[in-house]
Amino acid sequence: MKYLTSVSISALWALFIFTAQLAVGQIAQRHPELCGGTRQSIPQPYNLTALSTDSKTDLTIELGGRTAKILMPVVNDIQEVCPLDGGKLLIFGYTGAGYVMYLISGSTGTVLDSFIVQDPVVSPDQHWLAMRDWIIPQSDHPVTDQYLLYDLTKDAAGNRFLPGVAAEPALRYGRTMYPSTRNHIPFENHAVRPDQIHTFPGGSFYWAEDSKSVAFADRTDEGQKIVLVKVSEKDLITLVHDTSADEVCGVLSGATVAMPRYDAIEVQARFHAPDSTNCDKILTLHAQDFKPAKEEIFPPRVTTPSVRGK
Repeated sequence: MKYLTSVSISALWALFIFTAQLAVGQIAQRHPELCGGTRQSIPQPYNLTALSTDSKTDLTIELGGRTAKILMPVVNDIQEVCPLDGGKLLIFGYTGAGYVMYLISGSTGTVLDSFIVQDPVVSPDQHWLAMRDWIIPQSDHPVTDQYLLYDLTKDAAGNRFLPGVAAEPALRYGRTMYPSTRNHIPFENHAVRPDQIHTFPGGSFYWAEDSKSVAFADRTDEGQKIVLVKVSEKDLITLVHDTSADEVCGVLSGATVAMPRYDAIEVQARFHAPDSTNCDKILTLHAQDFKPAKEEIFPPRVTTPSVRGK
């Protein structure tokens, strides 16, 4: 009988650890709700494979006789791949603190755009991506959340050169839904004044079934708001409801949005706190309960933590 030496045992342990590290962050396909409201599992595209460590992922796309490789720094887990109209793929690469989004041509393997965000959710018709802008961790200055809308039918240029906005290159992606800004232009969310701070109190983005509106919660020093955004190609209409202490508790845990007519609104917002048996409320809001969001003025964007190189 042959016995393993200490050297061979060490080698086996090294191989085991290396293999385990490579297994981290394979294509999980465990969050189908990210792809547009569905709760059914979405099959992994047959021609995609991923090799991941705790610091990066290499994605390979088989393209009928040739391959395209996409290097994804800091991505340690591909949580979902969403097939979109037009043969595009939207990849949710998780970093442990946010998502690096990759919009890819499924036929050529070309990266059409990439950026890092938080809490992204696709609309049911897969036209839009609602998300929170990335905030630099441990910033030395006051920071604010801003909530963005990205058009998945367009590429990087289509989401950075917006109608009515100067044509010079802009350090932004998509349009700002809230806080309300002129022409919905994204702003610099680092080093803001204390009275300009918006924070995301929890929950997610909740889309109407027709993808024409989305609801979410926001908090300022004035209290918590329910934000409702009417979405269209040409413009965004942002409405807010200032909640009172007796209307809400815990965090927003779900919402349904219905707009049977353009001027008719019904939002049912559900609030819950897992650590409290007394916190379980449903808040029903109609058109008269909302008011237009007031425009706020922020510095133009100067940092580029959110835009990734191709």
